[in-house]
Amino acid sequence: MVIFIDDRQYYNRFNIRAIAQGMSETSAWFTGWTVSDQPLSGTNQVTVPYNNGGAVNLPYGIWNSSGNVGIGTTSPQSNLHIYKSYLPNFILENSISKLDIGIATNAGECDVFSKRGDVVYRTLNGGKNDHHGLIFSMPNDDDDGNSYIKFTDLKRCIMSINNDATVRIDGKLYSKEVRVKANVWSDFVFNKDYSLITLEDLEKYISMHRHLPGVPSEKEVVENGINVGEMNALLLQKVEELTLYLIEQDKKIKLLEKEVKELKKN
Repeated sequence: MVIFIDDRQYYNRFNIRAIAQGMSETSAWFTGWTVSDQPLSGTNQVTVPYNNGGAVNLPYGIWNSSGNVGIGTTSPQSNLHIYKSYLPNFILENSISKLDIGIATNAGECDVFSKRGDVVYRTLNGGKNDHHGLIFSMPNDDDDGNSYIKFTDLKRCIMSINNDATVRIDGKLYSKEVRVKANVWSDFVFNKDYSLITLEDLEKYISMHRHLPGVPSEKEVVENGINVGEMNALLLQKVEELTLYLIEQDKKIKLLEKEVKELKKN
């Protein structure tokens, strides 16, 4: 049934009374009516069939009595359920950018690197000078780690990006290049006032602690891990100290060689 009011006043009120008899009718049949501001003619006219069970049947979909909307399906499983057998996608767009979320039915669809079944997020810009980045924002500046973006496989958290400026990865990281910004470096070893421990004292330290001075022990590394930037600087420090030992030993060897030659002459 369609009731058309040929009037567009700011406020309209009308009552509908429906009577049925002998059809095993219930009061639920006469609830959930739809009101739309639509003309009865024109190229944009759409007929929306109404189901007495409380659902609105849409072209290629449904708005059911549970409030779920289905596009391409008449049995939506969530508030918004979109189905398409080939290359389904969702687009959010304005005049300068576009967000396109799609599912690749075949490899190479939506993105050249996609595989069959991949869900692809794409941002496409409208012009040469427009930005089209994809930002995940967590507007929580408490720096407490309680806001995060996680990637999981239902068994473990593979990666977590947290609002305390940390990224946690439970697994391996493959990269062509990793750049670590260091606050210190180890060239201070070559300063003239640098105090280099003697080899005798170094031997005593190693015998007592079983690791080099300044280097964390095995127990500390197993329990706390290492800071990659600091460890690289520390390892370089030990290499530079070793270089100084070699230079010192080379001087002593040359001096001994000279003394040996003098003795041979005599």
